[in-house]
Amino acid sequence: MERDGPAALVDTIVGGRYRLLSILGDGAMGTVFLAEHVHMHKRFAIKVLHPETNRIPEVIARFEREAESAGRIDQPNVAAATDFGQLDDGTFFLVLEYVEGRTLRQELRSEKQLDLSRAIPILTQIARALERAHHLGIVHRDLKPENVMLVAREGEPELVKVLDFGIAKVRPPAASPSDDIKTALTEVGMVFGTPEYLAPEQALGQTIDGRADLYALGIIAYEMLTGTRPFQQAQASQVSLLLMHISSPVPPMRQRSTAVAVPSAVEAIVLRLLEKKPERRFSNAHSLIEALELVESAKSKPRRRFPLGSSKLTDTPRRADPPPASPPRARYVEAAPLAPLRPAEPLSGPAARAVRFCEAPLTIESPRSSPRSTPRSSGSSSASASSRTSLPTAGSVGIIAPATFHRLSRSNAFETWRAIGMAVLLVAIVVTAYLLHSTALNHEPLIEPTKAVDR
Repeated sequence: MERDGPAALVDTIVGGRYRLLSILGDGAMGTVFLAEHVHMHKRFAIKVLHPETNRIPEVIARFEREAESAGRIDQPNVAAATDFGQLDDGTFFLVLEYVEGRTLRQELRSEKQLDLSRAIPILTQIARALERAHHLGIVHRDLKPENVMLVAREGEPELVKVLDFGIAKVRPPAASPSDDIKTALTEVGMVFGTPEYLAPEQALGQTIDGRADLYALGIIAYEMLTGTRPFQQAQASQVSLLLMHISSPVPPMRQRSTAVAVPSAVEAIVLRLLEKKPERRFSNAHSLIEALELVESAKSKPRRRFPLGSSKLTDTPRRADPPPASPPRARYVEAAPLAPLRPAEPLSGPAARAVRFCEAPLTIESPRSSPRSTPRSSGSSSASASSRTSLPTAGSVGIIAPATFHRLSRSNAFETWRAIGMAVLLVAIVVTAYLLHSTALNHEPLIEPTKAVDR
């Protein structure tokens, strides 16, 4: 059975090296095929223009311009173009990088909305693709979830690929026709873009720049976090959608979905992307990337917890407490060696007798016996032992009652009073010398002279 239309190109070789295996998508301008290089056995996506559009100069010029733009973008998050040529009948074709995965539209239909930890990396990678394209002077003009592919990688975060920089929508082979992902190519003669994702200036037909793509990215971000678009009605026409983009305010995210808990910082970024005036949005994609990375770093940073009533609202790091002061360490100074002591000179006179008196044991009489009745003979040792008691020496501790001093032996008493007298005399001499010395220093006479009175 002979096949007609695009199906007739299946199993044919394009450009002498690409074998067309199957159809991935079809649109008003052309058809996208899954192809394989006959020598390298590497898969590609090839867009072939329809024969009827191949005769329109404006379509051919746009196709060539978009092929050149796709080939110039060399960025990991962009499905780049690798080759461009004509078939034997003069039909133009474009060879694109084949991306195998799920579109963001498919993911939103199955998940309704994405978690913040997954949505922010996706937005960041799309912004990086736009940054490179805008740097080269290329505006996508049709950014939407159908043109964003999510590629799962084992052990690594999913990779985002932005497709269709003004060319066809590519459907992954894993999807079935029932998935309703056959998005038509941008119609010829119409305003470029999809009404649900058009910026206000783009809907008005005004001159646009990269900030129009940022507005479309804001719609995608709103849809990923809430599960619905900010401007959406059950039976809204394209004109009513364009008017909403131009004049209607953006509803808060919590109003769209009460179960959504989007941080205020993230919502502020999305609302800034959806500003009506381009000058109030982010100036470029690089500024958006910095804002997203700041939110991502703040989310991964551990926050300090303060007790109730505290006014600390920031995550300023706590200063480390100073170490406790150690007690002062003792300082040891080596003392100078002591001079050897000279041998003491022997005492003589009253001093020697006073020393001997202190060192000799004192003998007191027992109060039970009278000193007159005590026999003094040497033969009665028991009476002597009972009537006399040896007192402690000067080196030991002992107490002698005052009443017992009169019982000391007469010889010891004489020596004692003599020593006491000598000590008193010595003290008097020292005091007198001190007074004379003090008077000499002050130059004051001890006795003030009296004046003679004449009678």
